Amino acid sequence: MATAGDRKAAPKGSMGSRATGVRISTRRVREVHPSTPRLVSTRSRAGLGPTRKERRREARAVSAVLWWSVLCLLVLSGSLVALHSWAFLSGDRPDTTVPDVVAMPYDDAAQLVEEAGLILKIRTETYSDDVDADLVIEQLPVSGAHVKTGREVLVDVSLGSRTLTTPNVIGLDRAEAMSILENLGVTCRTLTPRYSDVAPPGKVINQSPPPGAPIALGEPVEIVTSAGPLNRAVPMKRLEGLPYAEALKMIAEDRLVLRRVSWTYVPGVEEEIVSSQYPLPGAQVMQGSEVLLTVSAPVEMQSTGKRTTRVAVTVPGSAGTVRVRITVQDRYETEEVYSQEHTGPATVEQLVTSYGRTTIRVYLGNRIIREETF
Repeated sequence: MATAGDRKAAPKGSMGSRATGVRISTRRVREVHPSTPRLVSTRSRAGLGPTRKERRREARAVSAVLWWSVLCLLVLSGSLVALHSWAFLSGDRPDTTVPDVVAMPYDDAAQLVEEAGLILKIRTETYSDDVDADLVIEQLPVSGAHVKTGREVLVDVSLGSRTLTTPNVIGLDRAEAMSILENLGVTCRTLTPRYSDVAPPGKVINQSPPPGAPIALGEPVEIVTSAGPLNRAVPMKRLEGLPYAEALKMIAEDRLVLRRVSWTYVPGVEEEIVSSQYPLPGAQVMQGSEVLLTVSAPVEMQSTGKRTTRVAVTVPGSAGTVRVRITVQDRYETEEVYSQEHTGPATVEQLVTSYGRTTIRVYLGNRIIREETF
């Protein structure tokens, strides 16, 4: 039997034997033989070539090197291009001083900036109550700055004030007054002409807002033109026997006013025909005088009880601007036939058609100034 001394005398590197029952561990072998190469070597050392894992590692390394090379090349190329562009666009151009163009008309500012070797460009156009139209409000770069020639100078240009002063168009022709107002930036609204003993027909005799009053862009200016003199005498034309529509046309041409129409229903009549009139034919009447007619109509119209009435309303100057309304109540309904604002002094005329018993009410603002039933 082997003794402990015999076990210690076992040769180095021995794996032991069944006889001795001693098994030397791998760890002990490594401690005993520290200079011995590792038992597991790469395939390349064994002459079998790299493993799949080693090939993937080598491919990733090569790919990383290539990508970094491309990235460095792109960065270098971009830097060179930027450097050459800067040298081409600005490096070779001389410096210049930005002139002061604030508060100058745009055309003058453009000429001054061009003389300095720069380009004037509008950045914004805005309304201003403090700066007149077409003047420069602000500039960028500011005056006195040193920049390269060929650079743009941005400016803000005034469109003027939104609040305007109403021009005086009284005494002008209607077309001329409309042109002046529209060129100013406001709209023109023409009201019903009025008779005037002073102003020729077509001349503006009144306007609202009045001259010199403030008005905003786009707001309307109402004008009233002359219809010529009212007090001229004209011979009364013969209307009897004429169709009702033709008689109305002749009354309007002579500047007369139809006051009321009475209807009679005659068998065999196929259309509305004037059967009598007042004033009589040939009489001298003043323009603006009222005319009364009697009209013969077909029998089938008798059930309607149709009638036509002229309503005249006077708006006093003390009323200022007020809404005039006219309502008609007849056998069928109550209807508002007129509603419009007027500035006094003014005269409003409206022809009203009704059926049967009729009540006409005239309002000045919210107040009834006349009520008539017939």
